[in-house]
Amino acid sequence: MMAAFFTLERVLSMRKRVAFAGFGLGCLCVSHLGAVMPKDAVVIEAETLAPENKAWEVKAHWDNWYSGHPSNNQFLSGDNNTQGGAHTAFDVPAAGTYYVWVRYLDLMNRQGEAGAFTVTVSQNGKTLGEGTLNRETLRGTEEGRKKWGGGWGQLVWQRVAFTAEQGKATLALGKPGTAGGGGGRLVDLFIITADEQYEGDVRDAHPLFVKVNILPEQEKPCVIDIGGRRSGQDHNLYIYLLGLGLHRGGMIGDYKVYGAEIEKLNPGESTPWVPFYKWLTFHRRDMVTFSAMAGRNDYLTNAAFEVVVSTTPDDSGIVLRETRRGSGSGMVVNFNLTTGEVLTERQGSEQSLAWAKATKPVEGAHPTLFPLYAQMSLPPETSQGEHIKNELDALHLIGINGMARNTIVHPDFPYLIDARFIWHLSKDWCQNNPRHDAIDNEMKRYAEEFHAKKPCNLLDLMDEPYFEVSHILPCDVCAEAFRKYAAQNGVTLDGRPSFSPDTDDPVRYYWSKRFQCRSMADYFRVGTTALHKYAPSIASSSLFSTELVFDGNLTLRGTDWFEILRSGGLTHGQTEDWNNYCATYQVLGIQGDTLRSACRTRGYPHGVFNIIDGRSAWDITAKSFAHIGHGSKFIFFYNYGPYYAPTCDTASHRQEIYQAIKDVAYPTGAVEKHLTDPAAKVAKGDAAMLLSVTSDFWGESEKVKSAYGRERAYLHLLLTHCGYRLDILNEDDLSTEIRNYKVLFVTDSHLRAACLKPLADWVRGGGTLYLGAGALTSDEYNRPLGADKLLGITREPMNLVQKGGCAEIDLCHRKPVKETDGVPFYVGYQEPFNKAFTCGRGKVLFSGFFPGLSHIASSKKADPSIRPTAAEAAPDTNIMAAGEKCYSARTFEPTYRDYIKGLNLPVQPRLCASDPLIEANLIESPRADVIALSNWTGAPQTVTVTLNAAPQYDDRNIALIGATKLDLKRERGNALTVKLTLNAGGYILLPKWGR
Repeated sequence: MMAAFFTLERVLSMRKRVAFAGFGLGCLCVSHLGAVMPKDAVVIEAETLAPENKAWEVKAHWDNWYSGHPSNNQFLSGDNNTQGGAHTAFDVPAAGTYYVWVRYLDLMNRQGEAGAFTVTVSQNGKTLGEGTLNRETLRGTEEGRKKWGGGWGQLVWQRVAFTAEQGKATLALGKPGTAGGGGGRLVDLFIITADEQYEGDVRDAHPLFVKVNILPEQEKPCVIDIGGRRSGQDHNLYIYLLGLGLHRGGMIGDYKVYGAEIEKLNPGESTPWVPFYKWLTFHRRDMVTFSAMAGRNDYLTNAAFEVVVSTTPDDSGIVLRETRRGSGSGMVVNFNLTTGEVLTERQGSEQSLAWAKATKPVEGAHPTLFPLYAQMSLPPETSQGEHIKNELDALHLIGINGMARNTIVHPDFPYLIDARFIWHLSKDWCQNNPRHDAIDNEMKRYAEEFHAKKPCNLLDLMDEPYFEVSHILPCDVCAEAFRKYAAQNGVTLDGRPSFSPDTDDPVRYYWSKRFQCRSMADYFRVGTTALHKYAPSIASSSLFSTELVFDGNLTLRGTDWFEILRSGGLTHGQTEDWNNYCATYQVLGIQGDTLRSACRTRGYPHGVFNIIDGRSAWDITAKSFAHIGHGSKFIFFYNYGPYYAPTCDTASHRQEIYQAIKDVAYPTGAVEKHLTDPAAKVAKGDAAMLLSVTSDFWGESEKVKSAYGRERAYLHLLLTHCGYRLDILNEDDLSTEIRNYKVLFVTDSHLRAACLKPLADWVRGGGTLYLGAGALTSDEYNRPLGADKLLGITREPMNLVQKGGCAEIDLCHRKPVKETDGVPFYVGYQEPFNKAFTCGRGKVLFSGFFPGLSHIASSKKADPSIRPTAAEAAPDTNIMAAGEKCYSARTFEPTYRDYIKGLNLPVQPRLCASDPLIEANLIESPRADVIALSNWTGAPQTVTVTLNAAPQYDDRNIALIGATKLDLKRERGNALTVKLTLNAGGYILLPKWGR
């Protein structure tokens, strides 16, 4: 079979689509760019080779399990056990020595004979050159990792030399020795050239050239400043397109680079064509901003220029010619080399508006009181006004009423989240050594320059905060601060902190973790104090990440939400719901409940970043109703984008998200006066759950790896599936808040010794304590806690067979470690199983295993048949896009729900649905209560929702928003039942008499 190969000239003439990649540059002239592909080069896509015996087959690109993309988004894969080769013919233009550059996927632990493959070049039956690749990883050394990157999988290049005569030759792939298998041998691209100095570069198969024409109406000579954000690698791009060509890096003086005066472009002049693709990545989208500058930091306010993009260094391959005029200095162009797409801000904004207009009407009202934010990254100082208006109109149509980090002032968007990060405003990045004057000046400048122009509701001081142990350990300032902190708590500890939980100095370890968390809270307090000095109306916040669920450990990064918020370090709670590999996004419930608890003592509100990148429309909507049900006072849809502008994690390129957001926004607008009432609150939980940060400190041990913390997260999920709504208590709450509950669930292994007595007193006074396997065994210094004696229970030693494990990666592949009475146990166990102990007037229910981890480990991904066909999805896009997967939809066997039911708890769920995967949460408000419903099944469901001990609502005016009411009635005991049909989510509005 003759290969679908082509020379560079053919590439330039045939390529009709373009794509870009990314940036992060220093001072360099265009002559220092990597060499373009030699003119004699032959390019062969691996998937065009003819396979033998089905030993090789074409495989499409698969996102997220390796870095980068294959050319044309395809590999030729030889990862099966069938022996055989694949081959193609190509032309050798002249006799001589040549080099075959081979691009393939280097996967960790996928080498050896099972991953090795041969590349052979032959002519007239004679082998001219041969090499065996991938027998060893190219990334086994520090040098190799530096060149090719770390992680699980990276695309790499190797070459094989051969000497040939002019004429036809054969390129072949083979499998040495036994065929083997297991995921290796993913070959992408071949580039054949006689140029010994050339190095393989996938971008050379997708060339792209740029020039800029300065229009005659341009007022001043200028340079074109090029900035942006590239995908996957270093984010930022800073280069300049000038009369001399393309330069990289920051300006020195008045446009001097290396001391040479840089020529400006006069009106009517053009730059030369430059090989712009060499600045780009071959990954996903790269966002590029072209802006006209007359001098250092002097951006033009009415720039007039044209950007021309071509696949050739001349006009013959032009694929884009875009002009900008009017207010602003520039334009945004979005490139994607992997798909060949190029998109301007004009085209992107027109598309956004068209998709927003195409959304179906949704019951409810446009929200004005409940903040719903999105990012809109077209700055007015750069982009043209009509393009900005398109995006704002699109956002308004789908119900967005707030902006993030944007200077746009618009009456349709009264709410603003902004950011002024302060982590760098310390000496040597030390949180125990803040630069008070610098932080004070930063907040003063923000208040004067931005807040005065458009008042901000919330200011983020850091994204995903953490305090690195690697800094604390060698830092003299931290060592002194640690000594003082320990002394303030009555402990004498000279020397430095220690962060190894497997230690023979447990006192030092415990106080080191406490010190790490307190240092973060104190540093935040410096920023909050400075902020409120100049802008007292702004709430301070920080976007907490998801280690509480993902790692089963709240304090892994030194971020104790209780320490930070209950001490006033921040004045507004905020977290995100990435929750990758957690098997279902419904685990966000424990995040919301924990954040609500941390905010409770000072009465702070909390909100959430609802991640929409990579999430199905169904998941986005279901998550939103759950967030509100758990008490969020705002939702930021992260990240709308727009996707073609310089930002990250964007999703506005997916038409289905417009309807998904609207399906939340308008129903919320119908009930927002009740959700935002100052007295509105999440109804008291049916039971409480303990979150002991002391347990999380010790959960970092290699022997445990957060098994107890992950059990806590998934037991919360299991109890939610049983209809129980939970409130989270921390250790300090055991002497105060616990009296308000009849049942407390505890999975944590460690507890401060001082907290044990109030807990035991509560049990003896009539409380019911659920105790998980291994729970409450040790105190803060990892000594025996003495809970068994105080509570009157007996149990065998804990048998922790496995670490907690990641639900989507580890747990789903495990076998049970034990089975008793038909109930499989995962991770570990401790006898006796399911034993009730009397303790005074109360009781202890000892599980003896991990029902939460077992619940998630034994669950299965939902049957893909629940996904709609194209015909079903087309008329009703608010259900799900055709073939789209709802990540959260899973099949949970009733085994562990039956186990919880068999505990015979002294409380029963007050609010529940007939389907365990329909989550119902109650918000109580003075004039009307609201039930927020989330459907985690991935398909429409008809269910009955029951509210026990329901107040005397105005039943005639009970309304459903976002759902269809089928029946409503009062049952015995004043239970209110509502039968309804629900898509991804909705509300039940329960008006109160006389309100």
